[in-house]
Amino acid sequence: MSSPWVWGSFERNTGTWTPYSAAENAAIEDAFARGDPSIDLPTCFNAVLHFNRSGGHHHQTTPAVGSKPAGYRSVLRGTPGMMATLYWWDEGSTRMWRLEYPNQPGHEQQVEIKAMEQTASDPEYIWQWCDLVGSDVARAVEMNWHAYAPEHGEQIEAAWAQRANLQLDIGLTRYQLGQWQGTYGSQRNESTGVSRQLRRGRFAVAATTPEAYRDDSCALCTEAFAETPQWPIRRTPCNHAFHYTCLQHILRGASRVAARCPMCRASLAGMSVASDSSNAPRELHEWGSS
Repeated sequence: MSSPWVWGSFERNTGTWTPYSAAENAAIEDAFARGDPSIDLPTCFNAVLHFNRSGGHHHQTTPAVGSKPAGYRSVLRGTPGMMATLYWWDEGSTRMWRLEYPNQPGHEQQVEIKAMEQTASDPEYIWQWCDLVGSDVARAVEMNWHAYAPEHGEQIEAAWAQRANLQLDIGLTRYQLGQWQGTYGSQRNESTGVSRQLRRGRFAVAATTPEAYRDDSCALCTEAFAETPQWPIRRTPCNHAFHYTCLQHILRGASRVAARCPMCRASLAGMSVASDSSNAPRELHEWGSS
């Protein structure tokens, strides 16, 4: 007989309820029943779930990885349909939604507890890359993370399983992947030298190509936009669209004055190297998946 209890955490920036997978839920419930003080969850961003048995609330911590700081989330053991009250903490460096009542009362919200949707098996793991770099990774939210195309994800998964380096070609750009730390890794752009963080997890991903681009292709790599929904698109001031990973070679390979559109030769002087299209990476606020 399955347990009526469901375990989950609350996303620190939005308060979104995130139930653990069926396998994780069963392992957590067993550890809780045994009286264990905590349980390691290597499949969940190398998290540790700490049990509070003195009337307080449980919580989850994740280690610092690269530019990502150590993370903290409130955790609840509840039943589907119940409501949980979250409080916004804004004290010093602590800015998050938590189950504990803050020293300085502020906003609060009610969140419904739901069980993970039943499937034939646990969701498959996928790989994502972060569009923020360096210390800005600490500010990333879920929308700053983007899935790789399935064929690239399979290559990354195989390299990660062997803790091997991987050379990956996406569009006109070659990347070097490696520096694995638990379920995280690093991706380095060979052309620009920019490094980005990767992560492995279970996510609801619905990558789609914006309708305005579905019948077009990137003139640089010739790949159809509809066949590469995970690749961000960049539109130039002269209204031509390219994969961001392809166009960056034009923008970075010439002086800002000399750069020209590959389609019409219009000047791209002053065009930012940063991506700004409708489905391209965007710098947002804070990342709360830790």
